[in-house]
Amino acid sequence: MSDEMIHAQMAALWADQRQKNRFADHLDIVLPPSLCEKVRHYAESRNYDARQALSLIVSKFFGSCSK
Repeated sequence: MSDEMIHAQMAALWADQRQKNRFADHLDIVLPPSLCEKVRHYAESRNYDARQALSLIVSKFFGSCSK
């Protein structure tokens, strides 16, 4: 694998991680601190990022509302 390909892969991984971290930083803005900490704990315990955890929580909530 060439150096250019390795650098391109590293840049793509860095950009992806930066996007995920940006969303996690916004949790503090949209959620109360206690709820934010619970969402982070839920995400970490299941190896999810914040976006995945919130998506699952919301889908479970609305799925239970339709029953």
